[in-house]
Amino acid sequence: ARVRGSADRALCTLRMSRRLDPERQLSHRLADVAERYGVALDRPHDALADAAATAAILPHLLDAHRITEPEQLEPFYVSPAR
Repeated sequence: ARVRGSADRALCTLRMSRRLDPERQLSHRLADVAERYGVALDRPHDALADAAATAAILPHLLDAHRITEPEQLEPFYVSPAR
């Protein structure tokens, strides 16, 4: 299924990670989330490396939330900062 999006919103993996931990007992920094899911983050704070790690983490977050339909992503969209 194709996810219809718009340039005025973005899928927030931080929001997805935090929603899995409502008591905030875990760190949701990219390096920590990557480690939790066994995803390599070789060069933290390097834009390409961070983007690759985020892309590799996304399927884990989708699975953890049991997301199977694009409409289920709605709570995780945010308006990007301009």
